[in-house]
Amino acid sequence: MEEIGATVVAVYMRYLHDLLKQANMCSMVGFIDPATVSANSWTIADRSRLVAARLQKTDGEQIFMMPYNPGLVSLIGFCFYDFQ
Repeated sequence: MEEIGATVVAVYMRYLHDLLKQANMCSMVGFIDPATVSANSWTIADRSRLVAARLQKTDGEQIFMMPYNPGLVSLIGFCFYDFQ
């Protein structure tokens, strides 16, 4: 397996967004920018605040795609957030 960059992940996320838009399902899925949560961006506290702020702007019904790179291996996470 070879590492892929954040740009490739962002392009794939854009492709998924276009598919969701065609299916009229954009309101169901939210995306978090890979550059916002990557291990080499800001501090962990800053990244946590950015993710929390993004989640708080939703209605609680979305599923989020959040690529995450802890510095060792890239992971794609799906975040389910219950506001209740």
